[in-house]
Amino acid sequence: MPLQTSGVISMSDIADEFVNSTPNSISEFYGAGISLPSSGQISFSNFYGESNITGGTIYDDGTYLWHTFTSSSTLNTNGATISSLDYLLVGGGGSGGGGTSLGGGGGAGGYLSGTLTNRSGSFAITVGAGGVVNNAVHRDGGQSGGNTTAFALTAYGGGHGGGDDRGGTSGGSGGGACDTSANGGSGVSGQGNSGGASYGDYYGGGGGGGAGGAGGNACWYGNQPIGSGNGGCWEGGAPKQWLDGNWYAEGGSGGVFSRTDIWTSQYALGGCGGTNNGITPRHAVANTGSGGGGGLNYWNGMGSNGASGIVIVRYAKSAVS
Repeated sequence: MPLQTSGVISMSDIADEFVNSTPNSISEFYGAGISLPSSGQISFSNFYGESNITGGTIYDDGTYLWHTFTSSSTLNTNGATISSLDYLLVGGGGSGGGGTSLGGGGGAGGYLSGTLTNRSGSFAITVGAGGVVNNAVHRDGGQSGGNTTAFALTAYGGGHGGGDDRGGTSGGSGGGACDTSANGGSGVSGQGNSGGASYGDYYGGGGGGGAGGAGGNACWYGNQPIGSGNGGCWEGGAPKQWLDGNWYAEGGSGGVFSRTDIWTSQYALGGCGGTNNGITPRHAVANTGSGGGGGLNYWNGMGSNGASGIVIVRYAKSAVS
């Protein structure tokens, strides 16, 4: 288990934690643990609270150790057993529809959280990439997000938003549809929600689904109750909040026929589209698994990219043996 946070630490305590049966000097442990120095002065007090469990970016809040993975890697307990750990897996978000047209919003990556017991060993972590829109192709529907995997669990990538006259695709959360009378893509049960529907030319694109709610349906272009956070026209589905206090997996905004400026989604995680004549698309916020935005302003639309996913593991120091 992690070393004590006060009092006397012996060389044998350090050797037991870092599985070194015959250490000659504490300098042998440069760069080990959570925050031990890799060179220069090192003392026994530097080992307070240190742990040999490795993987990701590690943060010690005094009670819990947090491992955050923003790219694919490995969590290794190095001989220890964690009796109880909390996890969050978020798949990559899908891109919004673009391709010099309006577009549906990209669906958020699937959101999975829970608690696992008695974990020991090496665990591969795969973080799904965000979908990338191809704005050079007319009527392009973009690209779905990649799957995030860990502990034999899979958070599925979000579906991409539909391009001009196309429906959204299914995924962790579904992408929004665009223009023609079409439905948004469906979400995976327990991970996300469906994308918004569209009803025909001049209605624009539905919002991408989010972990906390479905994407808003497209509306007639003269009716614009956007930004309410309550499933308003073209709005991306709401995200969910995890134990770290942060929000993840918001859907991207759908494209709007008459819109000539860019707006911010409720949590500012999902992307917003733009145009090829002056409005720069805003991509979804990295490592939130949020969806990209659908292109704005008919015939000039440019979609935006979905966000990469994330894996976070949290466990109490007292849960390690």
